[in-house]
Amino acid sequence: MNRDPRNADLVSFIIRTIFWLVAVIFLVRGEKSASPSIHGLVLGMVAGDMITWIAAVIIVDLPRSLIAPSLDLAVNILIVYLVVNVWGLDFPKDMDGQACAFVGLMGTLGIKSFYYTISYFTDDDS
Repeated sequence: MNRDPRNADLVSFIIRTIFWLVAVIFLVRGEKSASPSIHGLVLGMVAGDMITWIAAVIIVDLPRSLIAPSLDLAVNILIVYLVVNVWGLDFPKDMDGQACAFVGLMGTLGIKSFYYTISYFTDDDS
């Protein structure tokens, strides 16, 4: 595993930024229509991002340093605060919203887990 950790962190930051841009676009779209399905999808994406972030921090970042995960923790606390308190998203009570939350969670977990596996755990010594 002869990869530059700064390059992997930069790519990880870009991937997370794309996920948050998609979430904000869904949120703005959902705010206009007040759709519980869109709110559920955004909450599922937030949960999936947090779960993969925790796994990546424990496995990859903590053995290297303590500062980078601490900064990520502050950013994630701010994001959860904005989503739950400022934008006022609650977990949807209807089945369609819950299904969309599950799809958002599984989609985010799948895509980000695939990226982290390829990025951190494969050797390219070819």
